[in-house]
Amino acid sequence: METLRIPYSKRLSCKKALCQINAYRFTENITGPNVDIYACHNKRILKFRFVVFESIPEVKNFSPDFASEINKDSTVGILLQPYNQDPKNLLLRVNAVGAYYISFGQWYWNRADCTFEEIKFLQCSHYFKKKFENQSENWEISIEIDLHELFKFINLIDWVYTPGTVMYGNFLKVKNQPEKEAHFGMWNIVERSIFDCYKSNNLGKFILE
Repeated sequence: METLRIPYSKRLSCKKALCQINAYRFTENITGPNVDIYACHNKRILKFRFVVFESIPEVKNFSPDFASEINKDSTVGILLQPYNQDPKNLLLRVNAVGAYYISFGQWYWNRADCTFEEIKFLQCSHYFKKKFENQSENWEISIEIDLHELFKFINLIDWVYTPGTVMYGNFLKVKNQPEKEAHFGMWNIVERSIFDCYKSNNLGKFILE
């Protein structure tokens, strides 16, 4: 199990890459772009920034209104089990323009699609237009998760931060089309099957310092 120590930052300034997605499995193409991951929190908001070392991609999905189209785009993903005593985890997949798909569940199957519900716990920031105009060889996305609002959304106890709080999670880099470029990358490596990545007991450890 991988462990990520997430530092406290009052201003949510994530200055240093803390880990990376560079292991690829489960597709014929076992290589994919490196992804640098920055992370921090301010006792309420958990922030992640992904820098994907991949040419700025063509995007097909520009809105959660077409959440099913996210599978056609190059995406980064977060799996997050926010409360250790509840095995449900959040799956968030986001493309280069900040369009996303959200679901909750314990495994790959029978997840509750929450993309179209009122989401108060999530904010995404992207730099797609600037990157596209500059023909960049990487793209990036910042994701902020308000833990207080997330706990309310999934009807759990109120969020209370204490130093050393442990959550469980994983980071994914996924591209399904075109087939010759398809890849599936992980931070916390699971060897057996693509579906095992979504099991709560196969997640890495996040420690909020």
